[in-house]
Amino acid sequence: MCAKRKDLHPSVQAFKEFVRKHPQLIVDVREGRRTWQTLYEEWYLIGDDDLAWAKFSSRDEEEAEKEAKEENKTLGQIMSFFQNLDMDQVQGQLNNFNHMLGNLQQLVGIFTGSSPTNNETKKAAKPNPFSFQKD
Repeated sequence: MCAKRKDLHPSVQAFKEFVRKHPQLIVDVREGRRTWQTLYEEWYLIGDDDLAWAKFSSRDEEEAEKEAKEENKTLGQIMSFFQNLDMDQVQGQLNNFNHMLGNLQQLVGIFTGSSPTNNETKKAAKPNPFSFQKD
């Protein structure tokens, strides 16, 4: 049996060690919520340090539930922020920022003694790349 362990690919050995540290994953596989293949693929992509694995560790399940609730609360706050965001205000702020950058470029050009070439003037005349339109 020990000879077989040595023959395993190092990433498979690392995954086995990871599963030992997160026993709740074994329960999920046995109850049919996940498969070993999908777990391995997730682990391979996001690594074993990701916060997504915290709820599967051997710590108290109450702590894991608290963390999950806090993560959901934070995610809800972020989603509500974006829902309450006024795109007209965002577009106005981006326009102001764009104008400020143009003025700053002109000011730097004045102090450095370089004048804008025709290409730079044409670039400045292009429409705002940050403009948003309502659906």
